Amino acid sequence: MTPDKANRLQVGLFVLLFSVVAALTIALAQRTGSVAIAQEETTITRATTDLPPVPAGDLLLFASVDPPALLAAPASSIERGALIPPDQIQQLIQWGDPVEEHAPAAAGTETEQDGSVTSPEEVKGGHDGLTMPGSLFSSPDGRFAAVQLYPGPMAVVLLVDLADRNKPVLSRLTPEGFGRFLGWHPDSRHALYVALDLMVSDPGLWVVDVVEGTHQRIETPGLVAPEGLTAAPFSPDGATVVYATHGGMGTGSELWTVTEGGEPRKLWSDKVTVVGSLSYSPDGKYIAFNNLLDSPVPFAKSGLWVIETESEQTSFLTVMDGGHGQQPLWSRDSAELYFVRRDNLDDTTADYETEALVSSIRAFRLEEREERELASSDGARQIDLSLTPAGELVFASNRGGAAELWVVSPDGNLRQLTIDGNAKRHPLFISASTQQ
Repeated sequence: MTPDKANRLQVGLFVLLFSVVAALTIALAQRTGSVAIAQEETTITRATTDLPPVPAGDLLLFASVDPPALLAAPASSIERGALIPPDQIQQLIQWGDPVEEHAPAAAGTETEQDGSVTSPEEVKGGHDGLTMPGSLFSSPDGRFAAVQLYPGPMAVVLLVDLADRNKPVLSRLTPEGFGRFLGWHPDSRHALYVALDLMVSDPGLWVVDVVEGTHQRIETPGLVAPEGLTAAPFSPDGATVVYATHGGMGTGSELWTVTEGGEPRKLWSDKVTVVGSLSYSPDGKYIAFNNLLDSPVPFAKSGLWVIETESEQTSFLTVMDGGHGQQPLWSRDSAELYFVRRDNLDDTTADYETEALVSSIRAFRLEEREERELASSDGARQIDLSLTPAGELVFASNRGGAAELWVVSPDGNLRQLTIDGNAKRHPLFISASTQQ
């Protein structure tokens, strides 16, 4: 099965699953009351597995597409403006086909007598055996990396602990069930996670303690089903959570804000669009979000908006790509938003197939309300933006053929990072300077 067919199958299965779950849980969602972090904690035990040693210093993590795997390389090449030598790229773990030798078993896996590794995700299936790595998320202190993995239409979240670079540790964020990673708390110890109501007794919005292995559930009245929670970040001070809800196709979406022990407040609502991402500016003055038309079309243009946190005034900025899981990124000084813009809006094939996307990288400066191009499309696909401490953007692009990693500076200086010809996605810069 091709990746495009797998994408379409994933969308179809997700819509069907969402409709069924929404119908079963809507009665439970019709309750009122304050939104607060529940006091009960559920202790969980997570199996861990040692990964191969990784280089000291700044690190670049990313995913390979075929075979699906998590890779690592020194990030020094970014600073020097040089290519990453292929022999410096190492595989940490591979999914799908059995992995030989250095590939460790994921948490809860069974190692066969011949030394190969069989993961539970592989055994349970997926898109005809196609496992797809998703986005990567670094904790603010650089110790942890959350890895979204799609063994099927729903995701599991893996956690890489880089506290000891000589002995990185892999585990699942939660020991069972499916869900999506939403964002890190500024303390780097807690994370927001939406647990789907399969294999868990308390699905919904969780705050997971990644060190102790416990979680607390945030009550979210009005949420029809966990699948309808599309995005949620912590504020920069960790005191507030903003989340987006979607009640099913044709219902639109709403944005809510909640603090521990407080009442929910609706910030924004729209009856014809679905919110795809939410992110606070580093200074906490703005919340950026994008929304796309509430329709069966999986990939379409979306609007880029900001909400001023003090006045709660909403402003439309521009149009960006939608449906590919790419949220806009804030510059370190909160002055600009970086985003992917779809350039082939007239090509209906790109509404359904990721490979047909033609896109560029743009920057929008809030104070001046000015948009500029950082990297042109060149007839190719730019995707998966990640910000470095120096303020540059690392991304995946097929502008040279295979999807390689590239980097572009805020002034538009574009250069290639990898050249080995193996398709790559989801780069993530891990800064050693912030790691405890």
